[in-house]
Amino acid sequence: MTRKDCAHTAAAALASSNTDKHTRNVTGPEALSGYDIAQILSDIAKKDIVYIPIETAQLVGMYESFGVPNAVARALASFDTASARGEYDQTSTTVQELTGQAPTSLTAFLDEYYWKTVTVC
Repeated sequence: MTRKDCAHTAAAALASSNTDKHTRNVTGPEALSGYDIAQILSDIAKKDIVYIPIETAQLVGMYESFGVPNAVARALASFDTASARGEYDQTSTTVQELTGQAPTSLTAFLDEYYWKTVTVC
């Protein structure tokens, strides 16, 4: 989910005359795993990019090595753990419904922004 999509969706929700009070899931157009992202990067870069999952304890240790307090490191690592378990594997039609535009795919985002400034060795 791009910041631009988030901003457009938030603006559309705020400008809407709808007064219903409910929570909406705002997602990108596809639920991607680390393996999926590595494949997309490989396809675009024309190089083999491999996703290597990291155990939660290793990730906590990495965060702590950067000076992140243990409680915060565990909280941050829990997002990666949940993602690896598929707990965020969902998509919604909210962006399309509120803005009239489909959300930007990872491939489109990388094509438009990222690869113009990055060289893959």
